[in-house]
Amino acid sequence: MTMRKIIYSALLLLISLNLSAQQEKHFSMFYASPSLLNAGANATMGEDFRLFTNFRMQWLSAVDKPFRTNAFSAETKLFKNTSTNGYIGTGLHFFNDVTGDYRIATTSFAVPINYVIQIGRFDKFSIGVLPGYFQQSPSGVEKWDSQWNGLAFDPAVNSGEGTIKTVNTFDIGSGLYYSRINPNTNGVFKVGFAANHLTSQAVNFKSLTSNLYRQYVGHLDWNCRFYNSNVGFSPMAYAFFQGPNKNIVAGVSLDYLLQQPSRRTDFVQEKSISFGLYHRWKDAIIASVNFKYSGYEVGLSYDANISNARVATNTVGAFEIFFKWASFYGNGKRYIH
Repeated sequence: MTMRKIIYSALLLLISLNLSAQQEKHFSMFYASPSLLNAGANATMGEDFRLFTNFRMQWLSAVDKPFRTNAFSAETKLFKNTSTNGYIGTGLHFFNDVTGDYRIATTSFAVPINYVIQIGRFDKFSIGVLPGYFQQSPSGVEKWDSQWNGLAFDPAVNSGEGTIKTVNTFDIGSGLYYSRINPNTNGVFKVGFAANHLTSQAVNFKSLTSNLYRQYVGHLDWNCRFYNSNVGFSPMAYAFFQGPNKNIVAGVSLDYLLQQPSRRTDFVQEKSISFGLYHRWKDAIIASVNFKYSGYEVGLSYDANISNARVATNTVGAFEIFFKWASFYGNGKRYIH
């Protein structure tokens, strides 16, 4: 490891230790599973159920052990039929994030519950809650300035910093979500707002105790489709604010429809390919490609650092991949709109 990477690794470690209580999930392809951001967005897809998984690797060229993030979600609709204007959505969320050499792991399980009401033929509004379990724990070897022996970090040297504790606690969030379908083109406008970590639970670092900042999330996604055209575009934006921390991403994708979805029923699902370009404020340029085929969808993205971190990362920020599958419970439950 070069001296530059040693210094940068130490800085990343220090940041992750001091801010580990605020360690949060964030994805470049945030639009792929909005329910992970917002409990109100759960089970708002056209299909009856959806499975989603995501994998992200960050700081690959800057540290020996890159930051790794995994997520999984399952969503389903309950009590939906053609005679009512609403239904209940529920499912399961899992998230695991591990940072750097010290391997500070954040793990959460949650069960989203929301109510979705159909407002007229083309509009949906939903409100939801996200009760769950939150854990943070270290599993690696500490590296402090006092443990530097001139050549390497020596874990046998007493750092004098004490012992980091494992945090296990209850967590809850809530959210609102609205979507509208354009009946002429099947384009969809979606917007949502969520507040997470409402309990502001205590988290411990060494002998200090702090509280997890509440997180406020806003997101916007507009799938613009041209009438009688296979070409469209999708401007998107996402922002979260959590104490002194913030993450703001905005951009647009160019969409080419290989097959239009049916407009009056749910029998025919969309087939399309999309190319996206986004900017994470003061951090990175993100390029992505998504392919959707009859309920299956896969996406790939790459983050190129444009911040000062590019000196150590050689602009290599993160790689990300997701896979999604959405379908119906049976032909008898496919609805006429």
